[in-house]
Amino acid sequence: MNNEGIYSIAQLAAYLISESYHLTYRQGCNDAYYNPRNRQYILVPIFQERLLSKEEIIELFTESKATDLPPELEYHRFTLYLHAR
Repeated sequence: MNNEGIYSIAQLAAYLISESYHLTYRQGCNDAYYNPRNRQYILVPIFQERLLSKEEIIELFTESKATDLPPELEYHRFTLYLHAR
């Protein structure tokens, strides 16, 4: 993590996999991660070198409706995951 609140696509993908999301298909410039608990998908950009801000991650969680918690809480769980690694 370079700056506080800036995260890589790889960090987000690792978090989703650790939470039992499954990478299932590619749609345009996004990878689709399937959440079997609520049968929804979250689309994550495939550009590994791109960095995401806190707001962009919350927006991904909000748009997908695939998270188990509300988007802001899911973001905090994501940051806890990163600090625990």
